[in-house]
Formats: sequence, C-alpha cells, structure tokens
Amino acid sequence: MLGSLLLSKASVRSSMNGLQRFYHYNKGTAKDMMTKSCYYGVNFVIQEDATVFEAITRMAGINLGCFAVSNENNQFVGVVSERDYLKKVELQGLTAKETLVSEIMTHKARLVHANENETPSQLMTKMLNSDIRHLPVVDANGDIIGMLSIKDIVRELNREEDILCSIKQIARLKRSGRMVKLERELVESSLSTLGKHPITNKHIYTMLTVQNQDIDNIDILREFPNLQTVNISDNQIESLASLAHLPFLLSLDASKNNMKTLLDFDTPQCTKNNAWVDGNQAIGSMLHYVNLSHNQLCTMRDLSRHRYIQELVLEHNDIVEISGISELTLRLAHNKIQCTKGLTPNLLIETIDLSNNQIDDASGLPRLGRLLHVNLSKNHLEDLDELGKCKMLQTLDASENRIRDLCHIDALTRLRNLSHLSLSNCPITRIPFYRYRILVRTQQVVMLDGLMASVKERIKANVLHGKDLPSRVQVFERYMEDNEPFVNYLAPLDMEYTPNDQMNHPRSGLTFNLTNMQSHRSIETDSAKNTATEAAAKAILVAQVKIASESFTQDLLNDMPTRYPSLFGCGTVFKRISMSHTLYE
Repeated sequence: MLGSLLLSKASVRSSMNGLQRFYHYNKGTAKDMMTKSCYYGVNFVIQEDATVFEAITRMAGINLGCFAVSNENNQFVGVVSERDYLKKVELQGLTAKETLVSEIMTHKARLVHANENETPSQLMTKMLNSDIRHLPVVDANGDIIGMLSIKDIVRELNREEDILCSIKQIARLKRSGRMVKLERELVESSLSTLGKHPITNKHIYTMLTVQNQDIDNIDILREFPNLQTVNISDNQIESLASLAHLPFLLSLDASKNNMKTLLDFDTPQCTKNNAWVDGNQAIGSMLHYVNLSHNQLCTMRDLSRHRYIQELVLEHNDIVEISGISELTLRLAHNKIQCTKGLTPNLLIETIDLSNNQIDDASGLPRLGRLLHVNLSKNHLEDLDELGKCKMLQTLDASENRIRDLCHIDALTRLRNLSHLSLSNCPITRIPFYRYRILVRTQQVVMLDGLMASVKERIKANVLHGKDLPSRVQVFERYMEDNEPFVNYLAPLDMEYTPNDQMNHPRSGLTFNLTNMQSHRSIETDSAKNTATEAAAKAILVAQVKIASESFTQDLLNDMPTRYPSLFGCGTVFKRISMSHTLYE
C-alpha cells in the first residue's frame, strides 16, 4: 500500500543491515538504492483526480520528474511524469488546469517496474529497453515501495566500479613480490548471481569470480559454504582443500594455477559415524564441471567421491596415464599420454579428447561402451582397427596421425552411427582419389575432413569402384553393335592401392598406373586409332554413367558415329535404348 512509501530512516537502515548480514556484502539492490534516491523521504504520491497543473507544480517544487498515482482508496494505479505532460497535454494543445492526471498517466497494467532485489545493471537494462527515466519499485504483492531515477542507478553503478577498483589496487599493493592470500573483502566484492539455497530456499549469492590476482591461499572460502560456481583461474593456487567445505559446489574453474594433485579434496558424506551429528549436511560432492587445464598435474587420482562429474577438462598438463574416472566428458588434450589402457570397462564416458598426446595404442577405447565422440588428433596412431569396436561412435577426429594404408581404416565400415570423420594431414590423404576411396568404405559418413560428403560424391565413389559395372556391361552388350568386347576404363579403385606399383585390372586385362591414371592399349594399335578409341570409350562411359533421361541417351548415342567414324564406321545404327532406371552423374 502507499502507506509503506514513506519509509523511516531507521527501518531502512535496519533492513539494509539485515541484507548485509545475509548476503555478506551490500551489492546495491533496488531496495538498498531507494535509501539514497532523490525520492527517499519525499511524498511523491498524487491523486488521480488531481489536475495536471497541480502535478507539474509539485514536481517543480521538490525537483522530481515523476509521481506515483493513487485512487480514492489509496491504491497504486499508475505513474505520471513530465514526459506525459509534454506529449499528452502541451503538444496536444490542451490546458493543464483542465486536464486530470488520470487522463495522461501510464496505468499500472502497462507499467514497467522493478523488483526490490534487482541489481543496478538489471535496472539500467529495463530503462534503456523501455526508454524511460523513472522506475517504480514494487514488493512481492505488487504494491509500490519506492521510486528510482536513472540518475540514482548511474550513481550506484559508479560506486560499485570505484569499490572494485579500490579492492584491486589494495590487492596489488599487498603483493609486493609475494603471493596474496584471498581476503574476505575481495571475496565479498566478487560475489554475484543471486539464487536460492537448495535446502532452506533462502536467497544467497551463488557465484564467485576471482581471476588474475596472484592468489595462493583460498582458506577464506570455508566461510562461504553456499557457493555453487567458483572461478579462481589464472592465479598461483597449489591446493583446493578448502573447497571440501562447499557442499553445493557445482562448477569449478581452477585453470592456469600451480596444482600438482587432481581435486585434492573430498566433500564429507553421510556415514554411520556422522549420521546423527552432521549427516544432514554431509551430502557429498555435487561437482558437475571441473576445469583444471594449464596446471602441473602428473597423475590422476581416484574420483569416485566426485561421482556426479560430467565434464573434466585436464588439457595442457603433464599426465602420462589415465585412471580414476567415471561418467563424464573427459578432455586430456596436450599431455604426455602414450596409451589408453587406464580406461576401465563400463565407464559411462561419452566424449573424450586425447588430442596432442603420444598415443600409439587405442586398445582401451572399446571398453567404453557409451563412447560417442573421440578426438585423437595429433598422436602416433598407425591404424584405427580398435576404434572399429566402438559400436556407438558418432564422431572421430584422427587427423595428423600416421595412418598410411586403406586397410587401416576398413574397421570403420562396421560403425553404422559414424557421421563425422577426419583424417586430414595423415599420409593416407596422399593416395589418389583419397576421398572416393574413404567414402566407398564408410557410406554412413556425412562429413569427411570438415567437408560435407554430398550424395553426388558418394555415387561417384561407388561408380569409380565398379559398383555399377554389371549394369554397364549389360547395356553395352545389348545395344553396341560391335565385336569389340566391353572395356572398363575406370581405375581399379576396388583393389588395394600400392604406391608406385602397377596392377592388372582383373576384368579387362588392361594395365593401370595409378600415378597418372592412364590406360595403355596394345602396341600393335596405331596412335591415331588408339586416341579415337580412348575418346569414344570416355564418351561411352558418359553415356553409361551420366545419363539422366531417355531422350538425352538417344541423342547422345545417335551422335556417336558422326563424332567417332574411325571406330564405329558410317553405317553403324544404334537401337533405341529404353532405360528403366535413372543413371546419376
């Protein structure tokens, strides 16, 4: 009700002290800012049946730009501002003495208002989005308890910036060549994100961000047990033991520090020994996300006490062996791991990043029955046989390894769910027609080396491997009136590739050199006839492979004798071809 608008200084001070004790630090919420507002201690309420002239006169007398409007029952119904007067009275040519406040006010239903716990940044966002300069503050019941101007909010934002700068300056002065202990003042100034206690449902600050402060001691965090997100990256911290007193901690970023032990704390759990003492608070670790990249970790300890971890980032450390992990997303890039034998069976890992290591043995990965995404780039792998046993695998990055032969990726044919594959910068990519050779073996892949594998490219891969050869032979024997047998001029991609080696095509008897992919006919045939034969054969191949319609087929084949008389002769007549299916390009 409007009677609560005129708050006494004593009651407001009492409320602020209570908030400070509860939140540990006065962050300048809307309720706190009202005590410093130009509306504090001033009657800024006007009746809706008053004239606009009366409202403007009162505004000028107390130097305010907005009034709350009440009805005859003393209930809050809207606000009226100087801007309303200019737009709805002055510019309309009306008379202020004859116009009522109720005719120009902004009604409560259309009013933008603030809650008492909103921060200055949230208040400023509302003002800018709605293009207003005054913001009424309402309580949980929707009754107005105060008013804030844009000047009040700017003043509070500047105050918080000054406090933060002062604390940082004090921290720099304290260093003086030595590491700094995390002090209460810095913690209180770095709290943010107002939330609710998961058990008591009371309001608390849930996030702490203290970065790049050269801190080496975080014992003070024992006194802030309600934190849920902690970012202490880019410091000089060597131990996280104090975090054992944060039972609700969900996310931890301690990257770029000096830690040598992985999560050297265990949050207390309820046991038979402490069930009647403090078992109601000993709920165990609730960590979901941990980032300990860019530290000095050498080994991995048992993480069974942190059973809810879903993502563990350990990039850029000195880890040489994998151990102690459970259900999570594991990122161990930029370490010194040589094998994957530390991955025990039945772990519920779905994503693993082992890039930039020294792995030459991936035999441990098939033990992960739920593995979906694997990054093994920049390692020493020579084959992918073991990965063919990961039945659920969807994404595989094996780029920049030592894979040379096509037989070393044949195991991937069995992976029906594999959709993304990368073998870039491996020796195998230097094989002629590399993409076609890979795609014909992995028909399920839709993205190869970062490029989309189109349907057209897949069909070309199948054609080059002779998948349509029986159909082409049948067409040739049925419609070509020539005694010369069918010749397949495609490179024998269905055979294993051997560098710098010539292979005989099993069907045609022709010899192919896969370096330049040129076929060689008998020496007895003169060069002119040979050239015409090759050109005609290529044209026939186009007719066999690229034909998309019956009319195009007929026109193309009828034109053959004219284009290649030395091969077909002038009297050759082609029968009409009736295609029952479409040949693709």
